[in-house]
Amino acid sequence: MRGQKHLEFEQLLHDLAVLGVVAFGVWIVVGAMGWAAGFTTLAREPAIRFMAAVLVLLVPSVVYPDLKGWRYRSMTPEERLGLAHER
Repeated sequence: MRGQKHLEFEQLLHDLAVLGVVAFGVWIVVGAMGWAAGFTTLAREPAIRFMAAVLVLLVPSVVYPDLKGWRYRSMTPEERLGLAHER
C-alpha cells in the first residue's frame, strides 16, 4: 500500500509539471500574438528571468525522463543495460 501511494504522488507531481509546461507554452503563444498585433509590449528582463526559472525547474523533472523513455522504449531490458549479445 505504501509504495502505491508514493507512485501516485510522483504521478501527480509529473502531471502538474506537464500542466505547467503546457501553460507556459500557451502563455508564450498568447504573448507572441499580442506582441505581433501591437496590443502588448514585453518587459524583456523579467520575461527572460521567468522563462529561465520555469525551464530550469521543469526540464530536469519532466522533459528529460520523457525523452530518455522514448529513447529506450524500443529496447529490451538487456539492451538497456548493455548485456545483450551482439550477432
